[in-house]
Amino acid sequence: MNTIWEDNETSFNNWRGYRADFTGWAIGRAKLHLVRNGIFRRHQSIGNMTRGLWFDIGNKNILIEDLTAIHNIRGLFLAP
Repeated sequence: MNTIWEDNETSFNNWRGYRADFTGWAIGRAKLHLVRNGIFRRHQSIGNMTRGLWFDIGNKNILIEDLTAIHNIRGLFLAP
């Protein structure tokens, strides 16, 4: 699979979950699996009470350019 994401945003999410202490492994604003040959350009992830951009299992050959990830519990999460 080839994919290009440009100028996307995942911001100010999971406020209700955070109040109930629900910020664990299942919560992520953009949670991606099995992406091959992906380009993620100028993504913004701001003010999330969870992970802002999450690359989970099976991703390969990912290029991230100009990521803005601020004021998140965790801005970028890369699974092994």
